[in-house]
Amino acid sequence: MSTATNVLLVGNPGAGKSFLLNSLGGTFLSGFSTVRGLTRESTFCDVNIGGSNVRLWDVPGLIEVKDKDIAHNAKEITNALRASGVFKLIFVLAQTGGRVRREDLYMVGEVMAAIEYSIDVGLIINKVPLDHWEQYHVNKNIDLLLHEYNSVARGKIKPEWFMPILDCRENNSRGPRIQMIELLGRMTAQAIPKVKPVKAKIKYLDFFLTFIENVGEIVGDLWAQFRQAYRNHKFRFFRLGKKQTTNPTSHELSTYKVEHTTT
Repeated sequence: MSTATNVLLVGNPGAGKSFLLNSLGGTFLSGFSTVRGLTRESTFCDVNIGGSNVRLWDVPGLIEVKDKDIAHNAKEITNALRASGVFKLIFVLAQTGGRVRREDLYMVGEVMAAIEYSIDVGLIINKVPLDHWEQYHVNKNIDLLLHEYNSVARGKIKPEWFMPILDCRENNSRGPRIQMIELLGRMTAQAIPKVKPVKAKIKYLDFFLTFIENVGEIVGDLWAQFRQAYRNHKFRFFRLGKKQTTNPTSHELSTYKVEHTTT
């Protein structure tokens, strides 16, 4: 298939790139990994989609825990980008409650810089839970999301090439194949004239800030659950001082009691 269009999904480990490619007829390793991404080398698979020859590329996610793994992954992504022929390049990001992650911004920025912003690209938000699905179809939310990623992609992510994909664990349909074919049908294959090596030099301050952001997200989620429980009248708060007829002590005034309300 020398005239096949290259379909390349780029993202960070765990975004679900291999799973999406397999929905198109790929035979790539896909599954769960706790330490690093399952895909270690760039590989391709030739398929026919709607009468068109397509070469699916499965590449490692860029950001890993160890520097040597990041350097290896950057080299594999660079090699795939240097393949002959035209490309449909799509960034794949895992859904994180609608939040933009620093490591995803870094990945998009470095890959786009390597191809010198020469082509337009697509964007997939993968693993969207059912209760967030509608939010990814609100124009205001889409505009805000694309604005953030286009800030590092110099406007090369086209709005019409954006696609949210429902979490397969909550989807009773046949998976993302139909959505993937629809997205590829919208896209125009383009040549990448020159590819520089994808950078693998990570700023540790960025990762420290990412860690702080992730901790903040966890605390925020716990606080939201706590407030919801309070609103549902599962817990009642009152100050001991207000329950007494005599003058309370300063210690009692500063004490709060949590009483579980039985239903």
